[in-house]
Amino acid sequence: MFVSRHQQQSFLQGARSSLHRKLQALACVMLFSSLVLLLAGGACVARASQPWSAKLDGRVRFYQATELGVLLIGTEKSLYGIEAETGEVLWRRKDARLEETDIAPVPGTDILL
Repeated sequence: MFVSRHQQQSFLQGARSSLHRKLQALACVMLFSSLVLLLAGGACVARASQPWSAKLDGRVRFYQATELGVLLIGTEKSLYGIEAETGEVLWRRKDARLEETDIAPVPGTDILL
């Protein structure tokens, strides 16, 4: 089978044109995806909670975040469960002189071991 030079050039030009269109489409998809991610990131920042503070009975010795959005905070005298978004004290265990390794949240529950 003989392919003329003109047929080869025509084929290559068509292939380049097709590749060019595909690259343009890919660039558009990537640009759109980037914009979506940028806007989603901006929305996350807009929803971020305001800074808060909580009165505790001593110096903070450790803290851990749980899957349920509760901060476990150990002071020199107590263990606290604090709502991470608002800083509201949910509960307090007085006279609990614990180390960080003494507690372990059970994933997916509000149970502490």
